[in-house]
Amino acid sequence: MSMIRDTRTAPDVNASRQGTLPDAEIAELLAAVSAGEPWSAALERLRLPTLSRKRHWFVNARKADFYRSLETARRDWALDIGPGSAIIAAELARDYTSVIALEHHPLWCRFVGRRFAQDGVHRAFAVQGDAMGLPCREGSIDLAVLNGVLEWIPDAAPRLAPRSAQLACLREIRRALRPGGALGIAIENRWFFGNFMGLSPHGEPPFAAVLPRRLADWQSRRRLGRPYRTWIYQAHGYRRLLAAAGFDDVRLYGAMPTYHEPREALALSAREALRPYFASARPAKDAVFALLGRLGLLGQLVHSFYISARRPLVPSPP
Repeated sequence: MSMIRDTRTAPDVNASRQGTLPDAEIAELLAAVSAGEPWSAALERLRLPTLSRKRHWFVNARKADFYRSLETARRDWALDIGPGSAIIAAELARDYTSVIALEHHPLWCRFVGRRFAQDGVHRAFAVQGDAMGLPCREGSIDLAVLNGVLEWIPDAAPRLAPRSAQLACLREIRRALRPGGALGIAIENRWFFGNFMGLSPHGEPPFAAVLPRRLADWQSRRRLGRPYRTWIYQAHGYRRLLAAAGFDDVRLYGAMPTYHEPREALALSAREALRPYFASARPAKDAVFALLGRLGLLGQLVHSFYISARRPLVPSPP
């Protein structure tokens, strides 16, 4: 079941805007399911602009493979924060006694509950709640999942600076995890090569992801009328963020080709395995990728990361 592959070092894995649907489309999907139509049939029947592009988002079970591969001492409770279509939570229910699918959006929460009921997923529960205040006792969760969620956390805490909001969320997850419990994250890479070419990972103005934060914020306010808060980081930035939140054993992998439609998780140092994902029909561009591969830099330019981290077994000193 493990999707982690490393051709060199084989690390021990045992030790609103983008990513969702407009409210009107969620409501129409929920209405069909509430009327008794199977969610999979409604998914095929409805011809809605965003939903039609995201059908794979509901059915691609490989999105759960990385999280299922993370070993935990016990497999009692898993927590999927921001479960979206709930495919990951449903797959985790194969391995864990109980799975909480924590969703803040009331319509999505109702859809998730009905999906579980229709599919006979009796070990997963849809709970409406907030990632900044988890409905979990301290030290009760074996595995927590943030799949495409951490970058949106600042929107849930507008009074906090983006990094402060992300730290607060991660510290709350750390509180809920058992000592030694695992956190799995999927998120975009700030240094993805496409971002240097003007791609916008979360609807920001071009280049905002790679610009200095203050300049990106000024650009976003000027062009979109809103601050830039969907902060993402490069590999070292994620390591620093998780360390500051009190996690250890932080490991990063390339989610290839992206975490939205993953095939495998590759170690960032796996040059030969990464190279096919950077092939280009343009000779000059392909030559640049070949050079970056020889320098061992391709892992720093992947689209997105899978990240694992753990709550320390021994409490940190005050």
